[in-house]
Amino acid sequence: VYETIIGDINYNADFIVAGLDLSIANDYTVLTIGETYKHTFSLNNRGVAELQEGYKHYLKDLKTFNLDRQRMDANKLAKQVAEYCKEYRVDSICIDSTSNQKVQVQLIYEAIQREGINTQVLPFDFAGVQNKVMMVSYVESVMFSGRCKIPLEEYKNSYRSYEIFLEEMLALLKIHESGKANIQYRSPKGRTDDHFFSFCLMVY
Repeated sequence: VYETIIGDINYNADFIVAGLDLSIANDYTVLTIGETYKHTFSLNNRGVAELQEGYKHYLKDLKTFNLDRQRMDANKLAKQVAEYCKEYRVDSICIDSTSNQKVQVQLIYEAIQREGINTQVLPFDFAGVQNKVMMVSYVESVMFSGRCKIPLEEYKNSYRSYEIFLEEMLALLKIHESGKANIQYRSPKGRTDDHFFSFCLMVY
């Protein structure tokens, strides 16, 4: 799992993708950049190996806009996100559009248009348990199958955003209550999950 080098972008990747988790109150706003490659892999279906078409994902950078967890100016954030999309030649960015975040998504879309780049903006609404479960379940499956790589663990010693990401990922709770069909994913009380969900948006 620990394989990639932070900031070392291969612009010959099939796609350069990004995920943006927006803060609401006392949270982080985080942009995750990655590479995605088309990939054929073998899936065991009841003892029979079947070839499946899918993707491999490589996390290449994380940008925490507010390490102090203070609320940001909406227009300033939109401009910074657009500039990063231009710098990294991002093909598509999946953005948290839950509740009133839709206004921020529109500002980012407009800022990207002003930059004159062709980054596709994909809103994702976390409202409703199943939306989040489907996304995290997919990320879980690609990680366990070796189709998702993250930076070398040693980066956590010098790169605060990556350290927080690892802390959040390892602390995330997967809850399946007895007698209930639904699975839930959530962070422990008092902990954040913004870096991890930014990563999920990038992969998804």
